[in-house]
Amino acid sequence: MTVVRRCMLLFVWILAPFQDTGIRTWQLADNRTIEASFKSFAAGQVILRKSDGSESSVPFADLAPDDQKEVMRTTGWGRVWEDDTGRHHTIADLLRVEADSVILEKTNGNRITVKFDRLSKIDRQYAESRRNISAEHLPESFSAKVVGISDGDTITVLINRRQFKIRLDAIDAPEIAQDYGSKSKTFLSDLVGGKVITGKTLGQDKYGRNLCRLFVNNVAVNAEMISNGLAWHYVQYSDDQELAALEAKAKSESKNLWSQSGPISPWEWRKWSGAQRKNWIEQRDIAARPSTTTPDANAIRGPPLESKPSYVRPTVEARPSTTLGYWLNTNSDVRHNAGCRWYHNTKEGRQCGSNEGRACKICGG
Repeated sequence: MTVVRRCMLLFVWILAPFQDTGIRTWQLADNRTIEASFKSFAAGQVILRKSDGSESSVPFADLAPDDQKEVMRTTGWGRVWEDDTGRHHTIADLLRVEADSVILEKTNGNRITVKFDRLSKIDRQYAESRRNISAEHLPESFSAKVVGISDGDTITVLINRRQFKIRLDAIDAPEIAQDYGSKSKTFLSDLVGGKVITGKTLGQDKYGRNLCRLFVNNVAVNAEMISNGLAWHYVQYSDDQELAALEAKAKSESKNLWSQSGPISPWEWRKWSGAQRKNWIEQRDIAARPSTTTPDANAIRGPPLESKPSYVRPTVEARPSTTLGYWLNTNSDVRHNAGCRWYHNTKEGRQCGSNEGRACKICGG
């Protein structure tokens, strides 16, 4: 071994312990800590990956304030909003700016409307700046660098040092909490993330996002999402026959979301209540757990959950199932019903009966 090679190996050996592996100490509100790297954030849950490869799901609300800021810095999601008194704070993402109010989405997915005069001066200025950006149309044809991926059909691009939110025209990808939602986002990120794209602007949606057809390395991005079974053809707003044909082909080949039996469209999912979505996810997770009983050697095993989920689609009109019962916040002794935002969403609590504790003033318990 040459002297130069020995020196190089010694240099690598010395630096190895100081290399950034992404592992850091995450502090939880109850003083527990987790040594892990950040993986993803969706539906109020932060997914952390430990050094042994295992993953841990932690509610965003359970993280210490500094770690909440780290998640927001990493993902570009949300900010801390303050009221005009300076006494109340909430963490949320800005969805859109209206005439005299803002629409915010909290970490648990709930949306709230806040009047401008209730916001702090800094937050009013921020909202006004976002109003100007969201109202500005992109050129009919443009070139831009992709700096953010929200999900499988929404990205953020940078043009002349300004950010613009883009909604991919004529497609609708699964929401992150749905089956294939994360995979759709990852696929789009691999396709365009950090790259320079070209686009054609076709208008704006009701949220002020520019509706565009995108292209990267001569690949039509909108069509690519549909042909890989990671987005629906948004037939309510598009009669594009080419996209319809690509969707039909993806269905016939059972690609990704079409490998399921009766996949839930995102426009249907968005109509469900928070309790219905929660119930759906719980049923999905229960169905995904391996059976603890010894299987019959002669039994015909069905396909995996990802292929054909066995849980039942709720109707939009139906009220949350009463079998979910009630939830008692054991700190405040307040009882919440299954349709309440605090159902199963307090730091301490348990299932309870209809007569335990005090009824929630919001949901009626």
